[in-house]
Amino acid sequence: MIHLRELVYQVVAELESPIQLEETLKWGEPSYLTKYGSTVRMDWKAKTPDQ
Repeated sequence: MIHLRELVYQVVAELESPIQLEETLKWGEPSYLTKYGSTVRMDWKAKTPDQ
């Protein structure tokens, strides 16, 4: 999960037009919000380990 978090911030830093990114927890999962677009949530679940 730490690697995925670092990847999110790396991609944001490489954008031509930087965006403000808010990191929060939604439903107990790490979530990333921007002013525009959809929230991205990440978590691993034993029930669906390959998703």
